[in-house]
Amino acid sequence: MTLTSTGIGLTVARLAGRIGAEIHGVDPGGELSDETIAQIRGAFLAHRVLCLREQRLDYERQVAFAQRLGQLTLGHPTLPLPDGQPLLFADPPAAESISLYAGGAGS
Repeated sequence: MTLTSTGIGLTVARLAGRIGAEIHGVDPGGELSDETIAQIRGAFLAHRVLCLREQRLDYERQVAFAQRLGQLTLGHPTLPLPDGQPLLFADPPAAESISLYAGGAGS
């Protein structure tokens, strides 16, 4: 696992050889500076998949965080969407695992 620390307390840990990283040291439900968002977006562009573990975000806060990273797309076209939450999808088989796509065309 490769760790990269930033000057703002954010740590990016690469999870696999070519894709995926885990972000530490940030609360996506809190007030984040533009610099912090830029660091997270840079990690997203570099690693294509980000994990922020043990987060307890309601739908509105999760959408607000993801919108700061880029344009959102509707949930996955072949997976079930939670009622009233078109930007999320339940990731089978664990229904408690919820994903939100950030980015879209041109990201």
